[in-house]
Amino acid sequence: MVETLAVSVRAIVILAVLLIAALAWWVWMDKPGPSSNGERIASLVDYAPETIRAIEMVYRSRVTRLERDESGAWRVSLPNPREADPRKVEGLLRALSEVAVVSVVNDHPGGDLDAFGLETSAGSLLVFTESDTPARRIELGGRSPVGDEVYVRDENGAVLLVEGSIVELLGRVPGSFVERRFVPVEADGVGAITVRGPASGFRLERRDATWWLTEPLEDLVDATAGERLIRAVRELRAIELLDSEEIDLARGSFATPVRLTVETGSGEAPGTVEIGAPAGRGKWFARRSGSTEFWGIVDEEQVRELAREVDDLRDRRLAPFSRPDVREVRIETGDGVLTLARSEGRSWTAKQGDGASSLTGEGVEAFLDRLRWLRAAGFGVSGGRPGERILEVVLSGEAGELGRLTVQRLRGARGSDEGALLVARSSWRPGFVFTVAAEDLDAVPRSVDDLEDLSEEASREDEAA
Repeated sequence: MVETLAVSVRAIVILAVLLIAALAWWVWMDKPGPSSNGERIASLVDYAPETIRAIEMVYRSRVTRLERDESGAWRVSLPNPREADPRKVEGLLRALSEVAVVSVVNDHPGGDLDAFGLETSAGSLLVFTESDTPARRIELGGRSPVGDEVYVRDENGAVLLVEGSIVELLGRVPGSFVERRFVPVEADGVGAITVRGPASGFRLERRDATWWLTEPLEDLVDATAGERLIRAVRELRAIELLDSEEIDLARGSFATPVRLTVETGSGEAPGTVEIGAPAGRGKWFARRSGSTEFWGIVDEEQVRELAREVDDLRDRRLAPFSRPDVREVRIETGDGVLTLARSEGRSWTAKQGDGASSLTGEGVEAFLDRLRWLRAAGFGVSGGRPGERILEVVLSGEAGELGRLTVQRLRGARGSDEGALLVARSSWRPGFVFTVAAEDLDAVPRSVDDLEDLSEEASREDEAA
């Protein structure tokens, strides 16, 4: 009797499990899934980006609206009006155009929307083109039971199965589209930069592909320093944005600001950025005036990058020439004159006194490379005066002299500068006096033997590389 009862209980349990499994299979199979091949049928948002004038996204009761103003610039209009970062908006439009429709589940209104999670939509997308009536309306439903795709309903009531990336796009927070750059221009769009502080300032201008200082003096800008400054200007961004109450409190901090003005290549200035007083540890108040004003807080490191000393921006190269242009080199020292003339290809002829010899060229080229990258230790001579001339290097090309570098001793310098620093003048940099470290001129050859040593050193460097 007990055994019979145990068998009956087991049979009932087995039948119940089978019944539940069959029911689950029936429900699963009854719920539509993606097309069998999962191929892309169409784009969910199939509009050219330039034709879209507004987008409104709702996700879990959070509304984000982006729209173009009369000038065509993008703005965040909801939930809080702000200037929009066009790069972020363009990225959104591009991503929306890439969301694929993989299956048309139901191409006519009606039916059981609850089966697709559309009875109470979790989100929606409105796309506006020419009129105030949305050209595209998408309601977000549930996920497919057999993949990452998501059910949506369009403005015609059709139920579609689309790629799941639409959920992440609709879920982006409004702040992710807000413009935080104080100077929203691309690097190649910058034509001039002016920085004015309470006590000093400078101005840079782009001339063709070269940057020049024009104030407080006119001189070449060091390429690395110039790129670093441009990057600092373009990356000056608000780590925090100020609301109206915070703006009222911050107004008094701009009594003696640092002013930054950036002009485009056409001479237009999008606005002036002012950096005021510290806003706390490592932070400074900043604001941008102009047609699109906004206030924020910037990092102290960004401020330091802008408040540069003029000499830090100047090109320190003493002889910025092109090596292939050189046909003759004349080196005059206290030991005499060494003349190097290019013959054919990489071959050179060296003359010193009454003697002449042929060179393979590696040593001459190594010297020219070091000369064109020779950098000044400083600008001007303070605490000393130029003494006797100890070196002059003259370079000539096919059309005549390319330039010359003249080096003198530094007399009357204080302390260790006596003998360690020399005075240099360069025809490539007319009107300026430089100081140069004496040890940096050790590579200037005084004889053919020096050139052969340079050639061997260059060969070892090539082998090591």
